[in-house]
Amino acid sequence: MKRILFITFLFLSTSMFAQPYPNLTLDSIVVVSSNDTVYVWDYNAWEQCAFALAYTVEISDSIITILQIDTAAEGTTCYWYHNFVVPVVGLGEGNYRIDIFRDCLYEDIKFIKSFWFGYPISSIDDYIVQPNQFILFNAYPNPFNPTTIISYSIPKYGFVDLAVYNSLGQLVETLVSKNQSEGKYIVEFNADKFSSGIYFYSLHFQDLVETKKILLTISNISLFRREGIIYICNHLDKIKKDVLDVYNGTGVQEVLNMAVFEFLKYIAIFPAGANKLADSKGNVLPDCFLLPPGSTALDFAYFLHTDFGKNFVKAIDARTKKALGKSYVLKHRDALEIVTK
Repeated sequence: MKRILFITFLFLSTSMFAQPYPNLTLDSIVVVSSNDTVYVWDYNAWEQCAFALAYTVEISDSIITILQIDTAAEGTTCYWYHNFVVPVVGLGEGNYRIDIFRDCLYEDIKFIKSFWFGYPISSIDDYIVQPNQFILFNAYPNPFNPTTIISYSIPKYGFVDLAVYNSLGQLVETLVSKNQSEGKYIVEFNADKFSSGIYFYSLHFQDLVETKKILLTISNISLFRREGIIYICNHLDKIKKDVLDVYNGTGVQEVLNMAVFEFLKYIAIFPAGANKLADSKGNVLPDCFLLPPGSTALDFAYFLHTDFGKNFVKAIDARTKKALGKSYVLKHRDALEIVTK
């Protein structure tokens, strides 16, 4: 659900509001609440002296986007610190991310801050955004299909490299490769040309490196549901003859199997120790995980636990006792033990 609120607020002074945190650093963000309203304070915004604030507030599910707009008739040559406050109303209980942008005279729209907070807020001290540091934030959403937002911050001017790798460590896309100024940045990663699976996004800044994991889940389930409804409406008699009479029931399990294994092409993989996974006759025990086609032994290790993926040594086929490498492409009903360091 998306809601957009546009309000013009001529900013002359914030003395009408109680200022809980004076003397904060440049563009320090403080979130406070009163009754059913959340107030997003932006302290020490360094802008031209005649800056007149208008703003838009867009709420889309758990994402709140605030655009600060300078509506002054003309700019000045002097600059000064401003304190801006934007009210946000109508929030339900939950976690929200706020993205703040600013549209200034004679400048392109620039990104200011991004942060998460929980509502309702328990105290005035809950959420203060600290000065910029080297941080790679968690991608949102994750898992995703097919786009996700990656945010990061750097403490000073320097060369930034932000790239995405597959589970084999191969580069699949470079998102940023250039010099950037101190601040926080947001980048969208569109994976519509990639297959489902585990990927890693890595941020390099000078001698600092941080890497996080994301899961791409491409699914055609909505198409399957739509076609299923049409089929049911047009073939009720055939359904009775071919399904209800044949299976003595609804055939729900058969439909689920068809959706998962024939339409989505998922594969069933059985984990745990090689001696525990199959009995003496080779019958596989019932523990099972569903993975997208093309997944590897290393993908499966990460799927079970991040530590298994990081410390992966090999996989062992529970039936043949054969050792398998990290690039081994999984087959339907494979039974694997993951061996780690």
